[in-house]
Amino acid sequence: MANAGIPLNVIRLQAGHNQTAMTAHYANHYNEQAIEFLQNA
Repeated sequence: MANAGIPLNVIRLQAGHNQTAMTAHYANHYNEQAIEFLQNA
């Protein structure tokens, strides 16, 4: 969702997170995994 440009606050509400910082942490983590996967493909 973050990669599609959906605001983190909207993602936060969907994920049930209390703080946007938690959502940002997971969004960044998944982006890093995707980049690593594509680099190793």
